Amino acid sequence: RRSNNERRCRLGRMMRIRSSPSFSLDDDLRIKEDFKYDPEFELSVKRWVESVLEERMPDGVSLQSCLKDGVTLCKLVNKVKPGTIRRINQSTIAFLQRENLNAYVNACKSFGLHSSSLFDENDLYENKNFNLVLTNLYHLSHHLIKTMEFAGPQMNAPLPSPGLVTAIIGALPQSHTYSAEEQQEMTELCTWMNSHLATAKCQPVKDLTADLNTGVQLIKLIERLTGQSIGLYEPNPTLAWHSMSNLSLVLHYVNDLVSLPVGICVTDVYKGKPSAVLGLLRTIRDRLDIEYALSKMPKHERSAFLIKELITTEQVYVSKLFLVIETLMTPARLSRPAMLSRGEVDAVFGNWKDIAFKHEAFLDCLRGAFPFKKIATYLDTSILFKLLDGLMSWIKPVYTTYILNYDASIPFCASLRKSNQRFDSLVARFEEAQAMDLYSFLILPVQSCVPNAFNSSSLK
Repeated sequence: RRSNNERRCRLGRMMRIRSSPSFSLDDDLRIKEDFKYDPEFELSVKRWVESVLEERMPDGVSLQSCLKDGVTLCKLVNKVKPGTIRRINQSTIAFLQRENLNAYVNACKSFGLHSSSLFDENDLYENKNFNLVLTNLYHLSHHLIKTMEFAGPQMNAPLPSPGLVTAIIGALPQSHTYSAEEQQEMTELCTWMNSHLATAKCQPVKDLTADLNTGVQLIKLIERLTGQSIGLYEPNPTLAWHSMSNLSLVLHYVNDLVSLPVGICVTDVYKGKPSAVLGLLRTIRDRLDIEYALSKMPKHERSAFLIKELITTEQVYVSKLFLVIETLMTPARLSRPAMLSRGEVDAVFGNWKDIAFKHEAFLDCLRGAFPFKKIATYLDTSILFKLLDGLMSWIKPVYTTYILNYDASIPFCASLRKSNQRFDSLVARFEEAQAMDLYSFLILPVQSCVPNAFNSSSLK
């Protein structure tokens, strides 16, 4: 009977055998837009919106986050032409925020703005193409001056419009000079990063501004810290495009987890710009390295921090478990005719549903015991110890069942995809939407079977 380590090694070999990933059209478009992103242009747009509204947006928060609910954009339109949008939804409910965005876009149409200067609500709400939002606001500012005799402030920043080749050439790695403070932090971060890369048996880095531009070592670092696959990437990039796609994957992944500081973009990391590299690594270290974060905070704050991290980790894990249930397992069984028999679903996914429902119940217990607004006040960890004891009472038998099925599930799934075209198409759509292959999801319970980061000894 194979040990867990042998199973992981075997899967690792299987994953390495896979050829270089083929990036979807959506991936290519996302990477191209990352090339075009200009933080200075974003700042100019932000300052223009603030000057029109005569109010400041919060510092340290991205413009996309400030505009996402549509309230600021609707206020902007009403400031230009009062009464244009009669009702602005001050709500956190998604569809009401989307109504605000649609109202803003319709207002731009009524002003006479060309359709090429508009954006889709998902470009902003889901951050699919924020460059279009910035471009829209740029054109709106000039359109108001030219056609509506708007007497307010004008945006003077030029519209960035580099072609793809120009963007890549402009992003070539460059030499940099550092301040004494930057050099000291570079040394500290390099030492920290190499300590984790060594445990992952990866090549150490010598110069952070020169050695990280392929994105590979950043991906290895993140996977080491999170214990999860970051998704499909190019392990041996030989072209600038491959390196850029790896870095784009890193930035989107980190931003989805913890939100990156404003102004960090793919091209600046690729060029080795010190502020971008330091900002990215600092965020990864401070937010993803639990042991480092704990070592830097007072002892009385550690319990609250671990409780928050535990709840956040469980939320992400449960969402991924139910994503597989809702987009793969349920459609495979309930489609007519059914794509897979119950036995085939069990052979691929094992007791996945059992794991999902038990973790959902555990998450509900955590939320009930530790209301978010009161977490900082919890110094007594006895309640958490009881919850963890309850977790450990079922985690071993449940995960043992999954792991025993896991070895056979991988080849069975591969065989099933070859023989069942409908199931293969379903999985292919799932993989394209998630930018991760199915095997990266199937290994999640194997990687998560023991919550090492949140055991009783670490809390003590």
